[in-house]
Amino acid sequence: MDEKLKDCGHVQSSDFVINFLSAVSAGIVKQGQYVLLCSHGFGFTWGLTLIRV
Repeated sequence: MDEKLKDCGHVQSSDFVINFLSAVSAGIVKQGQYVLLCSHGFGFTWGLTLIRV
């Protein structure tokens, strides 16, 4: 996904969406698979999301 970083730069919370869509369009993520998204924030905040494509 490094090429997307070069194209778009760091776009805060939209990074997840851009990288996820890039992975789907590149065939890395396929229908029926599970994808775990993990993020952290300032201090001790964090979040996880499990989605099925």
